[in-house]
Order: sequence, then C-alpha cells, then structure tokens
Amino acid sequence: MPSLLLTSDPREEEVPERESFPGHPPLHTDHDTRKDLGCGHVLCGFVCMVRIFSSFLLPSKALIQDVAQDDVQNVSTILPPCNEDADKPEDVYKFEDILSPAEYEALQAPAAAFVNITAEEITKKTEDKSHCSFVLEELKFLPTDEKSRDHKARCLWFLDTLIKFSYLKVIKKKHPMGPECPHIISRKLMKNFTSLTYNNGSVQNLISASMKTKITAYVIALALHISKFQTDLTVLQNDLKLQESRMTDIARAMRLKISKVKGLPGLENDHNHKLGTLSLPLPVQKASGNQQKRKKMN
Repeated sequence: MPSLLLTSDPREEEVPERESFPGHPPLHTDHDTRKDLGCGHVLCGFVCMVRIFSSFLLPSKALIQDVAQDDVQNVSTILPPCNEDADKPEDVYKFEDILSPAEYEALQAPAAAFVNITAEEITKKTEDKSHCSFVLEELKFLPTDEKSRDHKARCLWFLDTLIKFSYLKVIKKKHPMGPECPHIISRKLMKNFTSLTYNNGSVQNLISASMKTKITAYVIALALHISKFQTDLTVLQNDLKLQESRMTDIARAMRLKISKVKGLPGLENDHNHKLGTLSLPLPVQKASGNQQKRKKMN
C-alpha cells in the first residue's frame, strides 16, 4: 500500500526536471515555484494513491464475487448429506438430516389438520389451491395406521411450508410463514435456506438462486421419503415454479435415475412426466462434467 511520509521540508527535496505523474502535466522546478511544488507533489501523490486504491477495490469486489460463486458451486453446501455407502435407499439421504428430532416433534401440532383431514376438505383445498399439488395428491393416500398417518402428515406439512417459503424473495418478517409455523421451523428456514445481504444500511435475509436450488434438493429428498423413494419430479417442478432442465440437473446431482411416465389425470401437463427414483447402487457421477453441472444448478 502506498504511503506518504514527509520526513523533511519538501522545499529541500531534489525534484527532477519535468517529473510527472501519469495523466498529469509535467512539474517545473524553477526557484519561484518550489514552495508550490512541494504542496503540489504531495497533492499529486494523494491523487495517485486514490487511483491506486480504486484500482485495487474493483478487482477485490470481483474477487469476492468469484469466491462467493465458488462457494455456491460447492455441492456439499447445497445438497443434503449423501451417504454413498448406504445399503438401503432410506439411508442415502437420512431423514434426520432433513428434519432433526426436535424439529420433527414441533410439527405435531400444525400437522394435526392433515391427520384428521376429510375427502371433502381435500377437494376444497384443491379448488382453493391452498397447498401445492404434490401435497394435495399425497393427502388422498394417508395411511390408516395412526403412527404412519401422523408421520406422513408431518412430512407433508413441512414440505408444503418449504415450497411456499421458496416463493419469497427478501424476508422482511420475523415469522414469514405465519404464527402457526413453530419457532424452531421458522429458525431452520431462516438459518438454512436464506443468504444474508446488505441493503440500504441493514442486513436482510434473501432467498438467492443458490438457496432456491438448496430448497429444491431438500424438497426432493423429503418427497422421496414420503413416496417410497420414487417421486414425480414434474409435479414438484411445477410446485416449485422451476424449469424442467433445472429440476433434472438437481435430481441427477442427487444420483436419481430419471424415467418418463404419464402423469396423474387432472394434474398440469399430465403427459410425459419425469419420475425420479433413488435406488442402489447409486449411479456413478462423471467427474469431467461436475463443474458444468454445478454451474447449471446455480
């Protein structure tokens, strides 16, 4: 970093004839202007220092952006933890990595409405579009067993909340999903699925493109647990308001096998749906294409 150290009287410094700074007129050394020259020398030095600082600031900003982009492209920060050595599909993306025991326990109260839902209520919710299509369809097939029914209801409630959370851009409220959302779930959404940004003198929580990708990955992982590790990616894609290519990229990065099937009647685009299946052994990822896939994902 350049610095200005005045260790002696500027008038005593020996100034070369017509010495100049880049972009400035030459400096003269006649005796009558030596006093002014000392101040001018310092001033020009200050101008140069400002220019040098400016030249450093611009690359630094770009460098910060590059580092942030590299961090975003780190798959381990976006996808749920993947256990490649799992001997059964449910252990590839472990349920406790999606919902902790405490978070799962907190879902009992808000999910109670799903546990006791009737066919008439499902029909009305479908007409009102008060929940995403994936959830409304799965509510029609709740298990009769009390424990299994409660478990699926909790998973569906959280999945529905996570998808609705993905629609937000900048989080301005302390409890963006409403008072019925448990505090521990609100905290999870803010901590795990938003980025911090500085705007107008304050720090804000933002759902960036990379966070939308992360939400999508966790939605897929939870949907796999709900639907016995085979899920309709097209329905989830429509619920998340994503392009098909992006949904496919994320699913492949999660090591899903993708096939085409006919969608359920009554749903949007009921033809040529893409089905994602998590099965063992996991497909081998191509190392040469990793960087390209990461760029597409983000």
